[in-house]
Amino acid sequence: MLAPIALYPDPLLAQVLLAATFADQVDEAARWLHDSNNPSAVDDQAWDVSVKAVAHYPSVLYMMSDQLDWTTALGQAYVDQSTDVMTSVQRLRSLARSGGHLITNDQQQVNVTGDTIEIFPAQPQYLYVPSYDPGMVYFGPFSSFGAAPANLIFFGPALPIGAWLNHGCDWRRHRIYYHGWRGDGWIARSRPIIHITNVYVNNRLAFVQINRNGTRRQLNYTDLNRYNSVHHDVNYSNLTRSNRDNAANTESGKTKTKGNPDGAASQAEGRRALSPAKERGARERKPSPVQTAPQPMAEPSGGSTESVRPVRQPQRKELQHSPTPGSGLAPPHNRPADSRK
Repeated sequence: MLAPIALYPDPLLAQVLLAATFADQVDEAARWLHDSNNPSAVDDQAWDVSVKAVAHYPSVLYMMSDQLDWTTALGQAYVDQSTDVMTSVQRLRSLARSGGHLITNDQQQVNVTGDTIEIFPAQPQYLYVPSYDPGMVYFGPFSSFGAAPANLIFFGPALPIGAWLNHGCDWRRHRIYYHGWRGDGWIARSRPIIHITNVYVNNRLAFVQINRNGTRRQLNYTDLNRYNSVHHDVNYSNLTRSNRDNAANTESGKTKTKGNPDGAASQAEGRRALSPAKERGARERKPSPVQTAPQPMAEPSGGSTESVRPVRQPQRKELQHSPTPGSGLAPPHNRPADSRK
């Protein structure tokens, strides 16, 4: 599940994970931006600060809105399993780096400290969103005889760094934190250039807000299979809201596993989720994995049939974390005007 975004720069990844807990607002923001085409008015909207931040990068916002089932599942995973989510990102980054694909260049700065891999903007004024085929970047082709493989990570146009990038990744505590533009590294490099506003930098944001109510929304987990382009034997068909947190069903003798946050679980894990007969059936029914970027979807973030338009304003947000001092896939999708019904 984390595979398409694990190689995003840390400041952008932090905002995407938080915004995913507000899937309804992500969908609303995408509709609004498509209709108004006025990114300069984003800061005046009533969305959560993380959704506003992502809305400054329309290609990322549209990707999240077009794959609303995936976005909602990602938000639920961060609320319920933040440690697993952050661990998955590091595991995927390690795979990409071991294959020679994750390197420092003009677009990104890759810092490795022990087992932690951080990715920051290489330039003080601009951020670049990477796009890549997860199956290729994480699992091949790899270099041989010491030769560097062909570059499999591509970058879009230069996008402005702004005050909206006010969150970072706390890899030690496995969470997102608010840095308020205090810190060294890329923060110190960019701060003299950006315009600080109280929309994104103020004491009210010292505690990171997430939408725990999003975990109550039902999902069509079978639809998540279309997003899995890494290990095709992993499938979510046996998961529902009532059983996705159960490790085993003792009466039937079948093991039910949680959805792997990064989609990179072993093939054995996928096989354990189904009996042999059902496993064969699931493989026969599984869609072709040739696509790496899911097609636009019309469903909102909740409901088993995904046929009801979501409530525009989420329920009351809850507070998550105390602040930690800062320390330093798809390509843009241009939807037609009638695609949002």
